Amino acid sequence: MTARIRERSGVFHGGSATWYQPGVFPPQMTSATWWEKCGDLTGSRNDAHPLDIEWHTNLAWYAQGRQRVNGFGWTYGGYATTWSTPGHLLTSSPEPSDNEVYSRGLASTNPNAPVVDIPVFLAELREIPDLARYFTELGKKAFRQRPIRSLSDAYLAGRYGVGMFMKDLFTMLDFQTSVERRFREFQNMRNGKSGLGRKGKVWTDVSRNYFAAYLTPLYTEDNALIWEQTTETKKWVSIRWTPEESSFYTKTDIELLGLAKRVVLGQDLSFDTLYQAFPWSWMLDWYTNLGDSMSLTRNTVPVTYDACCLMRSQISRGEFHEIINFGGWSPISASARFPARFLSNKRRSLLAPTGPSLEFSLPLLNGNQLSTVAALAVQFFTAKG
Repeated sequence: MTARIRERSGVFHGGSATWYQPGVFPPQMTSATWWEKCGDLTGSRNDAHPLDIEWHTNLAWYAQGRQRVNGFGWTYGGYATTWSTPGHLLTSSPEPSDNEVYSRGLASTNPNAPVVDIPVFLAELREIPDLARYFTELGKKAFRQRPIRSLSDAYLAGRYGVGMFMKDLFTMLDFQTSVERRFREFQNMRNGKSGLGRKGKVWTDVSRNYFAAYLTPLYTEDNALIWEQTTETKKWVSIRWTPEESSFYTKTDIELLGLAKRVVLGQDLSFDTLYQAFPWSWMLDWYTNLGDSMSLTRNTVPVTYDACCLMRSQISRGEFHEIINFGGWSPISASARFPARFLSNKRRSLLAPTGPSLEFSLPLLNGNQLSTVAALAVQFFTAKG
C-alpha cells in the first residue's frame, strides 16, 4: 500500500454591502474560501485503511439587514465576513482512551451480547420481596431514628435493586423486537461474504463558548455580534464480526432464530454472567474495562472480529445569538447567518487485532456516581451506630 495526500479548495460566493448614499463608496463584493486535505493509503480495497480528513473555511458568517434602523450606513446583502479559522474548543468531559473505546466498542457490537441476562434477572427477582418489605417498613417508621442512613439505604436499594430490575423487566416486554433484530443480524452474517459489520457509538461530547466580534470590518461599523461556538467530538468503532465455525453458514433460519432467542436472553452461562451477578461489578466498571473484557467470553455463536477501526470526529459550528449596537440605535435591524460548519476533522485509525488490554483509570465521577459514593460512605461510617 502507498500513502497519498490529496488537497482541494473552492470559493463561497458571498453577497455585498452598499452605502446609503450612492457614489460615496462602491459596493463591497465578498467571497470566502474553503480547503480540504485528505490523507489515506491506496491499494487492497477490501482491507481497512487509515484515513485523515481536515476541512476548514475562512467564512465566519453572512451579514443581513441594515447597519442602523434609520438606513444610515451600510445595507448588508449577505456580506461574507471572513476570519482566521479558530480552533476546536476543548472537550467538556475527559476523553476516553483509544483502548477504552476499543473495549466498549467490542462489548456493544458483540453479536453474543444479551439484551436481558436471565440468570442475573432471576437473581434480582429473589430480592424483590425483601425490597418491598424494606420500603414498607421505611414508610411506616418515617426513617426510624436514623434518617440519613435510612435515606442512603433507600437510594441504593432503589437504584441498584428496584431500578435495575425494572429496567430488565421493561426490556423483556420488547423481547420479540430484540429477537427479530438479532435474527436478521445472524442472517446477514450467514449470507454475507465479509461478515457482519457493526458500529459502536462510545462517546460524544459537546463543548460551548460565547464570543463577541464586529459584524463586519466595514467603515463606521458599530454592530457587535454575540455568537456561540460549539464543538462536537465523537469517538466510535467500526468492527467486522465473522463466524469461527464453517457450520454456521449452513444453519437454517429456524436454527438461527433459536440462537437469537438464546443470545438475547443470555441463556448460556459464561464468565460474564458470573461477573454481572457479582455485587460490586458496577463499581469495578467505573474504574476498569474488566466488564467489557468479560463480555467477550460469551460464545453462543463462536465469532471472531477483524477490520477494527477507531473513528474520531470533531466539528465546530457557530450560532447567532444577538446584535448589540454601540451607537445606541434601536431596534437592531441586522442579523447573521452562519455556515453549517467552519472546521472539521475526521480520523480513522486501525486497532490491534489482538484486542484491547486491561485498563485501570481514575475518571471524574458524574452526579449519579457521586450520589452513590455518598450513600456508600454513609453506610460505612454509620455501620457501628
